[in-house]
Amino acid sequence: MLEGFADRVLVLYAGRVVETGPASSVLSSPRHPYTQALLRCLPPGMAGGLANHKQCLPVIPGEAFVSVAAAEGCRCLFEPRCVERMVICTEREPEMIQLSSTHGASCFKHAD
Repeated sequence: MLEGFADRVLVLYAGRVVETGPASSVLSSPRHPYTQALLRCLPPGMAGGLANHKQCLPVIPGEAFVSVAAAEGCRCLFEPRCVERMVICTEREPEMIQLSSTHGASCFKHAD
């Protein structure tokens, strides 16, 4: 259902691109942990499920991003809230990894 709103999707966290690609690819197979967490938080009707019943929506754990001018690495971004974080995430910021010719994600779990 969401694919009808745009041809391409650019996912931002704290003003930085964490995932980009065709809407069909990003929404059906999100590769960045933040994109995955956002999509889990969609109401059932938005995700193609039944919207006629009440349920609690999941939340992304942790505190929302607070600007830290001198922070380094992914730690200043999504790392404290990421369930897939690794040691390297506390040391530096990941570059955009091209997953295909049109889909990219900024996450060390996709680095070679």
